[in-house]
Amino acid sequence: MGAKREPQRRWHRKLAAAACALALATLALRLAASRPGAAQHWLASVNIEQRAGVPRRCGSDGRATYAWMNPVQFNRTFTRARGTALFLVGCGHSGTTPLTALLQRHPGVFVYAPSADLEYAIKPDSFSPLLGSSQNDRATLDRLARGNAWLVKSPSNVCRLGYILMHVPSARVVALVRDGRDVMLSLMERYPDADPAGDLCLGRWVHDNTALLLYERDPRLLIERYEDLFEGAPRYPSLRRILGHYGVTYDNVADLMARPASDAHGSTSAKASAAHTRLRAQQVSKPLRTAAPRWPAELSPALKRTFKRDKAAVRLLVRFGYANDSNW
Repeated sequence: MGAKREPQRRWHRKLAAAACALALATLALRLAASRPGAAQHWLASVNIEQRAGVPRRCGSDGRATYAWMNPVQFNRTFTRARGTALFLVGCGHSGTTPLTALLQRHPGVFVYAPSADLEYAIKPDSFSPLLGSSQNDRATLDRLARGNAWLVKSPSNVCRLGYILMHVPSARVVALVRDGRDVMLSLMERYPDADPAGDLCLGRWVHDNTALLLYERDPRLLIERYEDLFEGAPRYPSLRRILGHYGVTYDNVADLMARPASDAHGSTSAKASAAHTRLRAQQVSKPLRTAAPRWPAELSPALKRTFKRDKAAVRLLVRFGYANDSNW
């Protein structure tokens, strides 16, 4: 009798497992129909090994990172050939907007949608072969750029450099870093109710720059400090390095800086919020110069202690040359 029940139990277990698998498949299909982006991220993460050291959260709003963003096999497509695909990344509030304002004045650069639109546009299968989910996107981009190099300015793409470098191996990426104490203050203004040490403020600076440094030895990536951008007139060595890395050198950088903003080459999508558009317009209308450090006067003793308690933040401050240790 017991011998007969055992096969029945096995059969019942198999039936239960099949029912469970069917339920999960149905749930996945419903998820794909209702939230295609979430389903895509989940499916794209399956069987993909993520590079070691990738932070759990990264980018605007402290969003979760996925394995497809920084796969271990990213460098299998490495090439020294320079293409026309340019990317500008970095932790938010690190100076990418004023640098974009300069690059837009370059006659050989077309800035594609310098707005919030592309903050999370780069995702699995989004290149065909450069940017967009269809050939129509590529045709539109080529028509707008009219043969020039095209630049995507989206700071949070620092979280998915592995994906970018794997799918666009001829891309050139410039990353801006800024003193974390000033970034912390700036992000606190953007998120006044957030924890100063959390994922939206100091934590974002730590996470984004931790993700960036995973690729610091890749010659397709150039890291520059925001504080150096508009220093060293009239030669502006930092800007010259950036233009040279992008392959769009310009004989007289001072002249490029002096060109009117009306010479800008770019496309800003209407999807950006009115408030975001106004803020960016205000930023680019100002003279192209580096803002003075705020933290010596505005960082309170309590906020200094908060910063110094984060050992990763202190290490990054030293790594980028903003301090020798925590004695500041």
